[in-house]
Amino acid sequence: MITLENKKALANLSEYCEQKGWNYYKSYANFIWVDTGFDSKKLFEDLQKKGVIIRPGFLWGWDTWLRISTGTEVQMEFLKEKLDEVVPK
Repeated sequence: MITLENKKALANLSEYCEQKGWNYYKSYANFIWVDTGFDSKKLFEDLQKKGVIIRPGFLWGWDTWLRISTGTEVQMEFLKEKLDEVVPK
């Protein structure tokens, strides 16, 4: 069952991806699947060093995609801040 908090987080992540110009799949689950256009293994490692754990798409052969789970509003803001730090401009 999808919660209101989850819906808000998905909307927040979708808007963020659109602002970045990233392709993503609209989600009805507790995660979003997004193509940043950059090496998912490197992003995974860089984010992990900053305290953020996502799932890198290279594990499934999707080398530039990330599987990002939703969280609280504070967690989502932290995630976006750290993504902005590690994704090349």
